[in-house]
Amino acid sequence: MNSTFASSYELLLSAISELELQKDSFVLRPGVDFSRKRKISFRDMILSLLTMQGGSLSTTSHDFFQHRLPADIPSLSALHQQRAKLLPDAMRYLFYHFTQRLPTVQTYDGFQLLACDGSDLNISYDPDDWESCKPSGNGKRGSNQLHLHALYDLCNKKYTDIRIEKTMVSNESRALGQMLENIKSPAKTIILDDRGYETYHVFAHIMAKGLALLSAQRIFPAKAGSRMVSGCLTGNWTKTWNSLLHGVRYIRKEILSGIKKFPHGRYLISWIWKKTGNRQFVL
Repeated sequence: MNSTFASSYELLLSAISELELQKDSFVLRPGVDFSRKRKISFRDMILSLLTMQGGSLSTTSHDFFQHRLPADIPSLSALHQQRAKLLPDAMRYLFYHFTQRLPTVQTYDGFQLLACDGSDLNISYDPDDWESCKPSGNGKRGSNQLHLHALYDLCNKKYTDIRIEKTMVSNESRALGQMLENIKSPAKTIILDDRGYETYHVFAHIMAKGLALLSAQRIFPAKAGSRMVSGCLTGNWTKTWNSLLHGVRYIRKEILSGIKKFPHGRYLISWIWKKTGNRQFVL
């Protein structure tokens, strides 16, 4: 077994054990739920949720409990009932408790690189839940979705923060702003985000926290293969900026060298990048 996987697995099991010791804080009825011996313990419930894949509940449940004797395999009804006892805060606590224990030793020239992006997650269809029901736009039945926002440490290959919202009320810049508040070492962190996250609200958070931002955007009018990437720089980022631009054919060094001259060392630049290889810096 891979040593990194083995150590991470042990950290996960340890985090689950600590969560179990505080289970009354994460159930609907403290002192009652998961207090009796049943076929599905608190630990079993957490592990089964973590190992569920894209199959049906019947299939994923069978895969998890298949090592048991037939008489000890819980019914789907029992699984539903036990799952309903858990509060969402249980998984949130486990996520942070586990990921904060994972090693953070790899950096990019001394900086932590955090990539931010989002993804839609399909859930069961419920047309009455307007906050998650997304119209199809072509007259067909819509679908219910959640939107996952995540910060991912590129150097250490781990997630550091997440936000989950119903897709019709999801706000990418708000979610990123909330995740930025949890960054512990802003002076040594660079945020890379995709289109949709770049707003003046996010720029304000970036500057207030002393972070740096690289943000990919679509240029207008949109052209095939074109992007606009904005950088929000704080302090003396000349070296880092040049490192991140390694390989770019055309760099306006007079702009980079002017970073120190701006008030408070804060500076906003953007450039347009086209697949043709032409680069044009825009202040």
